[in-house]
Amino acid sequence: MDMTEAKLKKALWAGVILDNPEFLIVWWKRNVGPLHSKISAHHMTVIFKPTPAQMAKLDLGAKVSLRVDGYAADGKGQAVVLSGYRNADANREPHITVATAPGVSPIYSNELIAGGVTPISGPTLIGRVGFHDGKQDRFDFEGTIYESIE
Repeated sequence: MDMTEAKLKKALWAGVILDNPEFLIVWWKRNVGPLHSKISAHHMTVIFKPTPAQMAKLDLGAKVSLRVDGYAADGKGQAVVLSGYRNADANREPHITVATAPGVSPIYSNELIAGGVTPISGPTLIGRVGFHDGKQDRFDFEGTIYESIE
């Protein structure tokens, strides 16, 4: 690997990035209750640390509608369960971490959801397929190790 390749970014995760995270936050406060202090409500992870082959299969920038089908909450975390776009990791329920308590990682949502979900007919959230490169959300491969995929 030469120095140019070493500086190219890669995805920490790929997923559906919400167009309007504030909508989910306001909906939660109105319909479920107060939020924990560490608000996430940003994206639904589809693939954690994706390979170039997995990235090539993503339809970057595509608009996605996600329906809130349920929620889970406890003293450590709060999350919504979604339908409309399937996770690549079939062992995980499609979800968005809404918020967590201090010192609790958003990954806790997987455990939280496994403990049970309150089913609801919730709102539809709109987002786009993208990825996070460690510094910013991305919807194209420019300046990344995936440039040759396009």
